[in-house]
Parts: sequence; structure tokens; C-alpha cells
Amino acid sequence: MHVPLRLGFGEEGKHYAASYRSAQEAIQAQLPEDCGALLRAYLLLKQHGKELCKRSRPRCDDCPVSSDCLYFNKARRGNSIVI
Repeated sequence: MHVPLRLGFGEEGKHYAASYRSAQEAIQAQLPEDCGALLRAYLLLKQHGKELCKRSRPRCDDCPVSSDCLYFNKARRGNSIVI
């Protein structure tokens, strides 16, 4: 769930469930309702989180979407954020 939040989909809430629901609703608005598209999006986000957008020490310099990433842009400006 941290990948969509870092990319700006949804808002971090006080509780995991609220954050998850917010991210899920924001992503759902961007995807077609086709089951194949949803599965592909899930697998791509999962792989991205596993390989590049790790919870600790994300590899932002290697990330192909860092220019569109809320987390990267805030960290670059010197704001400390944790997602």
C-alpha cells in the first residue's frame, strides 16, 4: 500500500485501514473495471514496491516514475516524510 501513497494516490490516515481504503479508491478511479487490467496493476505495483520503492531505503534514483512521485519530490525538498 505504501507505493500508491508515495505516488500520491490516496492519503495517509491514522489507521492502516483508512490509508488502504483511500489508496484503493484513488487508484480505482484511474483503472478500467476489467479484471485483467486490475490484476496487471496490482502485480506491477507489487513488483515496484519489492524492487525499487522499498519501505526502508527506497531506490528513488533508479525509479522511472520518481519525477511524478510525491514522496521523492518532498524528500528532495528536504521534508522528512514517512509512508
